[in-house]
Amino acid sequence: MLIGLCEEVARRAQHVSINTERLEAMAEGAPAHLLALPSWDGPGMFEGHAEDVITWLMTVGALNFCYFPEPGQPRWFTRVSGKEVGVDDEAFGVLAAIGTAIKNGVPFGDWSWMQQMDEHDLSPYLAPASGAGRLPMMAQRLESMLDLAGARKFFGSPASVFSAAEGSAARFVALLTDAAPMWRDVRQYDELTLPFHKRAWLCAAMIHGRFQRDPIRRFQDPEVVPAFADYRLPQILRGSGVMTLSETLADHIDAGKPVAEHSPVEVELRAVTVAAAAMLRDRIAIRIPDITMMQVDHFLWRMAVKVSDQLPPFHRTRTTDY
Repeated sequence: MLIGLCEEVARRAQHVSINTERLEAMAEGAPAHLLALPSWDGPGMFEGHAEDVITWLMTVGALNFCYFPEPGQPRWFTRVSGKEVGVDDEAFGVLAAIGTAIKNGVPFGDWSWMQQMDEHDLSPYLAPASGAGRLPMMAQRLESMLDLAGARKFFGSPASVFSAAEGSAARFVALLTDAAPMWRDVRQYDELTLPFHKRAWLCAAMIHGRFQRDPIRRFQDPEVVPAFADYRLPQILRGSGVMTLSETLADHIDAGKPVAEHSPVEVELRAVTVAAAAMLRDRIAIRIPDITMMQVDHFLWRMAVKVSDQLPPFHRTRTTDY
């Protein structure tokens, strides 16, 4: 449903378009070893019981948005177990910080406890390392944590949401967005309503990736997960020539000016990203038939992080949605 809506936005878009020749070249050049589904384990990742893993990934999902600093300010990263983490990508810092907190006994899976948190309680878990900037939007991150904890009136714990999904990523996202309003991520474009739900879908994808070798816990419908419409993917698609912006929009983004949340150009950037990623998946599927959008998304995200200093600026939208 979302992909079809995004394709319609791509057909109507005034400021964003897809260069099919560059898309074809990217699909042909994507090496199979970079299209693996990430498993979210190994160094820096949380290891523990399945219920604690689900708690970890859902807690991170509640915090996983809008990391870029204000112009002229240093980026946030943190220090965990004597190592700086999040230097290249802040999300890895949050993953490590929350995982370590859970390992040390912080009860993020107890939503009645979490509902009592204030910003003073949350800040130590996301403290910047020496020389790093403060993580932006801390008030909104606390609000998002409290919003997730509010799902307690429907579910007893993060693991209960997962169990209620009965093996379906689509049902997991529906349950999560129904129970916790800040996980809802919907945009309007003319008469079209686009349910991006980026953080909810990414959370489902990370849980599936972690349990991909577990026939009981992995989701049975991974094919329904779309690309995650954030600011990294439009950046790499533009930088690789797959996405073309109008001169007006390109100049606006390159000047570091904010792109308003819910504005038509923001919706076009996000929708065309999803449509382009779906086209990439279809092209790559010719040689790798079982490729999923999760794998394509991770491939694009990894490229964006790896060559970030060679890419044009990303669009700057202050939002809790991505």
